[in-house]
Amino acid sequence: MLLNIILAVFLFTCCIPIENGWKGVKPLKTSKAEVDKILGKSGEDASGFHRYMVPEAEIVVDYSKEPCSLAPQGRGGYTVPVNTVLSYTVLLKAKPKVSDFEFNPKNSHRVSSEHLLNYASYVNDDDTVEINVMTEAGSEEFVYEIVYRGKNSDLERLRCKETSSASIANGWKGIKPLKTSKKEVEQLLGSSRVDNNGYFWYSTGDTDIEVNYSTEPCSENGTAVES
Repeated sequence: MLLNIILAVFLFTCCIPIENGWKGVKPLKTSKAEVDKILGKSGEDASGFHRYMVPEAEIVVDYSKEPCSLAPQGRGGYTVPVNTVLSYTVLLKAKPKVSDFEFNPKNSHRVSSEHLLNYASYVNDDDTVEINVMTEAGSEEFVYEIVYRGKNSDLERLRCKETSSASIANGWKGIKPLKTSKKEVEQLLGSSRVDNNGYFWYSTGDTDIEVNYSTEPCSENGTAVES
């Protein structure tokens, strides 16, 4: 089993430039359907990350949610299709040497850990690939983890204006307390369900919105606004 793991890591490290992505998976481009074809089925953890197990590694993938939504971990903050790879981490089972990988050290800079003397990272110039290493047996460095993420320029270009702080202050999808009617909300969000406390719940797929509407103006439970 260990031999198979070492062989699988060797076949990757010796033949494919590391900047090309693990098995060709590219942040902001590759879809979950494409990843599933390459890596098989995944399990989603409590934090919303998808975990794939292959012989040589565990791959932890962060996928996008509904574009321009306030999804957890900022997954809805980009104008990319749902279930597009945002970033991913490869946790290697065997620890190959840094020298085994095909990457250009001249296009990377080394960052030492502030807290752990035997840990460091090699980060390429556009900050899309981070190779995390540990030092063993003297000065030899071994790779235990590789992180892939999108270019900062691409992330900024694809970032939703609707999720900026200014837009959030303007209300979710323009809904404003004491101004927006139930009819207008339903035109934006669709039908709702009412809970036992009289709150209206709307679901947009990745987000649940709870709304409290006014009742008859100046009634026992009402305020001086239109229903």
